[in-house]
Amino acid sequence: GGETKCFPNCFAELNTSLGIIFIANIVAGNLGEILPPIINAKIKAKAESKGAVLEAASVKLTDVEKQFIAEEYDVLMGTFKDYGEMVIQFGYCTLFVAAFPLAPLLALVNNWIELRIDGWKLCEIHRRPYAVGAEDIGTWFWFLDIMSTLAVVSNMALFVFTGTQLNMWSSTEKVVFFSVMEHVLLCLKFLIAVIIPDVPADVEEHMAREAFIISKVVHNIADDAEDEEFDSNEMIDLSVKLTDLVPALDKDAAKAAMV
Repeated sequence: GGETKCFPNCFAELNTSLGIIFIANIVAGNLGEILPPIINAKIKAKAESKGAVLEAASVKLTDVEKQFIAEEYDVLMGTFKDYGEMVIQFGYCTLFVAAFPLAPLLALVNNWIELRIDGWKLCEIHRRPYAVGAEDIGTWFWFLDIMSTLAVVSNMALFVFTGTQLNMWSSTEKVVFFSVMEHVLLCLKFLIAVIIPDVPADVEEHMAREAFIISKVVHNIADDAEDEEFDSNEMIDLSVKLTDLVPALDKDAAKAAMV
C-alpha cells in the first residue's frame, strides 16, 4: 500500500534528481570552496595585525607574512578531498548517463570552474605546499576502472528494465538481451583498453631517452658493462656534448654536474 511507482517510468525522476545534484554542485559546491577560505583568511590576517604598529601606519603585510598566516595545505587530505570529488562526479556521469545524457556536459562545466578555483586556492589562499612526487594516481585508478565497468551494467539495466523501449518483450527476453549485450559491451571495453596504450609510444621514447641521458651525465654509467668508470678523456668529451645540448650551460658547470 505504501509503495510508489514511477509513471510511465523512473527515467524522469532520475533525470531530475541528477540535474539537481549537478547544478547544486556547480553553484553551491564551488561557492562553498570560495567563500569560507576568503572569510577565514580575512579573519586571520586581521587577528595577526590587531593592535600592531602596522595597523596604525596602514602598512600592508609582506608576501612572507602572508605566506606565514595562510592556511596550510594538507598534502594528504587536501588531495584526497579533490580526488574524492572527481571520483564521485565520475560515478554520477557514467553510472546513470542513460537517464541523464547532459551529465557529461555539466561535469565538463564543473571541472572547468573547479580547475580554476583549485588553482586560485593554491596560489592565493593556502600556504605554498611542499611538492611531493607520485608515480600515478594510485588506488584512485582502480576506483575509476571498477566504476567504468559497473557503468556498463548499470546503463544497460536502465535501458532494458526501466525504459519503455522494450515493453513489448517478455521478462525472459529482456534478461537474455541484457546478458548478451552486457557481455558484448564489456568485451568491447576491455578490448579498447588493450588496444589503446596507457602511455603513447612517443612519450615512452622520450622517457627512455631522458633516462639514458641521466644515466650517462648524472650517474656516470659506462656504455659497456665491463667498463667500471669513465677515463678522463671520456669525461671531457661528455662535457663538450652536454654543452652542445644546452648552450646556456658552460663547460665548467657541465664538469661540475658530472663530479
